[in-house]
Amino acid sequence: MNPASSPDAFPTKVGLRLKRIYSLFRTVAGKAEGISQGISQGISQGISQGISQGISRGKAEGELAEKLAIAKRLKELGMPLAQLCQATGLSEEEGASL
Repeated sequence: MNPASSPDAFPTKVGLRLKRIYSLFRTVAGKAEGISQGISQGISQGISQGISQGISRGKAEGELAEKLAIAKRLKELGMPLAQLCQATGLSEEEGASL
């Protein structure tokens, strides 16, 4: 009789296979956890960058709106276009569009 096919060898073979399956499961679970962490970090970084860019864009738009409002008031007071642009930092095209 072949020693590998003896009834006593069966528990050893099953044990080895179970260890391999468990090791494979742990490897797959570890990779899944790593992927999950990577996705979470990516989402967090994306949100942070989006908020930062939104704040910067909002500030720039607000500053431009304020410059345009001031320029409009100066124009209504009769200030020449060149001085109006110099005082507000607007280009002549922006000042002329008021």
